Formats: sequence, C-alpha cells, structure tokens
Amino acid sequence: METSSAAAQTSSATAVAERPEEEYADDQPWHIAREKVHPAEPMTIDDALFQMELVGHDFYLFQDKESGRPSVVYRRHAYDYGIISLDI
Repeated sequence: METSSAAAQTSSATAVAERPEEEYADDQPWHIAREKVHPAEPMTIDDALFQMELVGHDFYLFQDKESGRPSVVYRRHAYDYGIISLDI
C-alpha cells in the first residue's frame, strides 16, 4: 500500500498511514470512510488502556506483549473494560 506524506499522520509519536478513499470500490452497500495502519509494537494491557484513554476512543487495537496476539481493549460501562484477543 502506498501512502503520500500528506496521508501519514502521527499519533502518540507513532506513524499512522491512511489509504486514500478513491481506492475503494463503489459497488458495495457499505462505505469505508477511512483506513489506518499502525505499527504493531507489543505492549501490556495496562499500556493499551492508557493509550486508549490518551486518544479518547472507546477501543484500542494492540499486540499483547505477553501472548503476542492481536488484541483489543474496549470500554464497557463507566470504568469497566473488556479485552478481545485473536487465537492464532
């Protein structure tokens, strides 16, 4: 995937690449408005929760340092969180 320098953004000192919209087919009933690719730096669950709060999102995709699995932490209710991991 090629990205221009205008499509590259930084988030928490990490480079994020975005795919231009015109690369998606228009023959689908759904529309992807944006795609981001993040480097997969292994981190702990606590670090992932901190990053999620830092960016202000309700979820955060990361590579779990302990298991090596792609995982997502997410906000449930108030200060409760959940985690989803892929079994690869």
